[in-house]
Amino acid sequence: MRFRFFLPAGNVILGLLLFHWGDVQVRRILITNGGALEGITDVAARAKYVHYALNAPAWALLGDTRNRLWSPSTLRSTDELLYFLAVILLWFSIGLVLDRQLKGRDQPAIKAKWCKYILASTYITYGLFTCYSVFPRKSYVTTLDDYLTSLGDAVLRGGYGWWWYPLGLAGGLGLIVAGVYSLLRLRHDATH
Repeated sequence: MRFRFFLPAGNVILGLLLFHWGDVQVRRILITNGGALEGITDVAARAKYVHYALNAPAWALLGDTRNRLWSPSTLRSTDELLYFLAVILLWFSIGLVLDRQLKGRDQPAIKAKWCKYILASTYITYGLFTCYSVFPRKSYVTTLDDYLTSLGDAVLRGGYGWWWYPLGLAGGLGLIVAGVYSLLRLRHDATH
């Protein structure tokens, strides 16, 4: 099976559908508010953020999008093009690993040990960055107690929604686990 082609294509198609559905959600809000576009943030397009949460490592490249004002998804903006390029690369790499696992080890592998260490370290670092990006940041210094209280309020009162945090963290933690597993495997191969 060619996961390296089907996974990116399927995820882009899902993204296009969810981005369109998010625009429909915002247009419904506009109709109920009498067409006033002012002050509607991008978070109102909930379906779009479902796709962002499913692809949290790709979303992390955009930075924090919570306070951006909504505009229709034309897929011509730099942010959206960069996001979908990152989605394609993310799912292509996952599909490549799956294809190699299903076919066995007869495929050419990376031979240089230092390349494998760099790749595993990149997974861990980007996983940490993704986990960091999932949570809102304060522009001022605050105590941990105040931050956790404001985080709880953001989860309960809106923001992205309660589902955002587990899905976003799953993407980041998945990268961290993949990196740690690769490092442990390298160590195991070196001792045997």
